[in-house]
Amino acid sequence: MILLAALLAFAPGAGASPTNDAAADPCAVPASGNGSTAMPLGLIVFMAWTVFWIDPKHLAPQIGVSTATVFTLIAFQLGLGRFLPRVSYLTRADKFLLGATGLVFLALGEAIMTSKLADSDREKLSRRIDLWSRWTYPALFALLLIFTLWI
Repeated sequence: MILLAALLAFAPGAGASPTNDAAADPCAVPASGNGSTAMPLGLIVFMAWTVFWIDPKHLAPQIGVSTATVFTLIAFQLGLGRFLPRVSYLTRADKFLLGATGLVFLALGEAIMTSKLADSDREKLSRRIDLWSRWTYPALFALLLIFTLWI
């Protein structure tokens, strides 16, 4: 979380005024640019990250967390869509949102896969995948932040 806060604090457009015109800076992160879009979305992504810490034998809690995360992400996208102007190109925020959506669904797929492995007497492999995912997932999120907000 410290990494997320630091990356958002130094993001391009951080501290920009909420009256920025999208036409003036088509690459600007929408809203105020001070994390009002990226911070809640980052929290949603890390909500999906918790499935890697749940025992692979317990499919119900993993699916519960994953579906709650998907529904939260959908609600966030619907709410965000009401306040942003429609443009014909992908903004940085759109790319960040698409990447975050991919990460959330990646976590859901991993939860299903490791649960199936644990049910088929391959529990050791499923636990190794969970352990690997615990560190890979935040690294992928950090790369998503870097490539969508800075490059």
